[in-house]
Amino acid sequence: MMNHATNSILRELRLRVRKAVAARRGARGPRRGVALLLVLIALGAAGAVTTFYLASRDNSGAIGENAERNARSEWAARSAAEFATASLQTTVDWRSLIADDCLLASNMEVSGGKATVVVTNLLGKVPGPADVDLLVTVVSRVDGVVSTAQRVVRVTPDVELEDAIDPLLNEFGLYALNNLTVNAGASVGVWSASPAAIAGRFNKIGVGFTEGSGMNIGSPTAVSSSRLYVRNDASVGLKDFTDNAAFIGGEELPVHVPVAAARLPSGFDSLAVRSVIDRTISGGPSSTTLQPGMHEGLTVRSSAVVTLDTGDYSFDDLEINSQGVLRINGPVRVHVRSDMDVIDRGAIELADKDSFVIFFLSGDLEINDSGVGVARDIARDSSRSVNSITEYETPARVLFLGLHEADDAASEPTYHIRSDALVLGSFHAPTAEVRLSSRGALIGRATASSIDVRNNTVFLYDPTFDRNIGFTSKYSPLYTIDGDPIAGLASAISAFDPSAGIEALRPSLIAGVTLIEAGSLEEATVTLGHTITPRSSRRAQGEDWPMRARAMERFNITNLSRMLSGSAILIEADIELGINGGIDVSLASESLEPSTQSTLVGGTINLLEATIEAGGSVLDGLGGGVDSVLGGLGGVLGLD
Repeated sequence: MMNHATNSILRELRLRVRKAVAARRGARGPRRGVALLLVLIALGAAGAVTTFYLASRDNSGAIGENAERNARSEWAARSAAEFATASLQTTVDWRSLIADDCLLASNMEVSGGKATVVVTNLLGKVPGPADVDLLVTVVSRVDGVVSTAQRVVRVTPDVELEDAIDPLLNEFGLYALNNLTVNAGASVGVWSASPAAIAGRFNKIGVGFTEGSGMNIGSPTAVSSSRLYVRNDASVGLKDFTDNAAFIGGEELPVHVPVAAARLPSGFDSLAVRSVIDRTISGGPSSTTLQPGMHEGLTVRSSAVVTLDTGDYSFDDLEINSQGVLRINGPVRVHVRSDMDVIDRGAIELADKDSFVIFFLSGDLEINDSGVGVARDIARDSSRSVNSITEYETPARVLFLGLHEADDAASEPTYHIRSDALVLGSFHAPTAEVRLSSRGALIGRATASSIDVRNNTVFLYDPTFDRNIGFTSKYSPLYTIDGDPIAGLASAISAFDPSAGIEALRPSLIAGVTLIEAGSLEEATVTLGHTITPRSSRRAQGEDWPMRARAMERFNITNLSRMLSGSAILIEADIELGINGGIDVSLASESLEPSTQSTLVGGTINLLEATIEAGGSVLDGLGGGVDSVLGGLGGVLGLD
């Protein structure tokens, strides 16, 4: 009807215009006026606008319905993501549940639609035991409208107290006991190639000193993706650095972080003597294999390759230069009784993924125009840089430990990485100075008395070192639910004697701690008519995925209507919406009928039926990662 009325108006207007034109022609002859043409154009435009307006009035209802469906679909996806986070906060064996296909929930009814929930590691694969950062992806469908929500959920391993005490302080990218300097032209941040960097994890910088004079940051732009952790008894000047533009915030730690140097393992006292004079091996690509035991000085030069197989080695001094290669094959420990140098395109490389090396250093270390922890081809390339590493390798497989003075070690050694040197490794040397200069680069982490990152150098932390259970995590077994140190922890730290070494740190603290509150992640939950499965926010913490455009690109879900079957788990909504608007949910422990539903804001969530199958989880590719290597290092250090 409205279109008919519009057409009638237009016909009447055209008729009047023709009459007016005819009248003007009769009065003035064949002259045509521009004004009449403009009138025709204006009338035509007015008619088109009128038509479009009337047509939009016809479609306004459908537009509103589409907007409603879009909103419902988006909130359904977010609510299902909250469900997944809550599921990971319970004691349900979710790793077994998703072990086959990463599918946590399928065909789940949310807000009048269906949702599918997939949980993977950050590489889109089945999460392994070492994966603490998980990617939750939800696809929801409401009346044909599809929405995707993603979030990163960080799970806290349910561990005993002793596992939360890491003598090597791997949760920190940099930990300086007395001084930290970062020049304006340096670059300190997170290694983008690390799998944990995808989750937006940051570099934790800790300091053991209390005065602001120990902190020297040349420019805020020199530091990125880093948080600062200071002692609770730090001066106001030092605490102010937590608000410095160089850092993305910071915290005062509730307890002092205990730091100890390494002590030489007792097995090195009884090594078999293999040589009594210094030895130089040079020339040719053929490999020379040395036997484990006590050696005098060793120099590897002129493209020679020396292989160290599984075992313990001791050298008076160790030098790799002129494209020489020290090849590590298996778990190896090396004591250097004097100084160690890797210079002039020398290389320390690992034979395979099962190989790692611990250097116990008594003197100075210089790495100059060389590569450590990387392939010899990279070490021999003078244009090497952090971009030369094209595939992820964990820096945990090369560890430099500074020895305590009680083991005849230097009191203040210097570890110098300079002149385009590239190191993929970790340093723990509480009495040493770690210095980067002249385009030197370190990927990994470092603990030292003094850390000096100079102009044109790079330090990048690999956040896979951080297991989210140490001194910087409020979800750690070291703290109560209220965030206070567990009973006895502070006094045990104060009583610890650093000269006892890192091997004694863990048992010493455990002996001084009251275990009444340690190791428990349980907390009270809201009861909504029946018993709720114990759930704690300390087990898993989620945040929206910062790269939502990734959607489902890594996943191939072909059967969205599949319903898991087996033991019943009720999904129950808490009273309030989550902070970001999603529904916060809990899991009920008893079996219920599949028709049972719980009312939610904007819809319902049906009963999810799930099968928990036996069998190990898949450990694929990087899944072993840092955790398995650190476990191996713990074994050879006597830290298990």
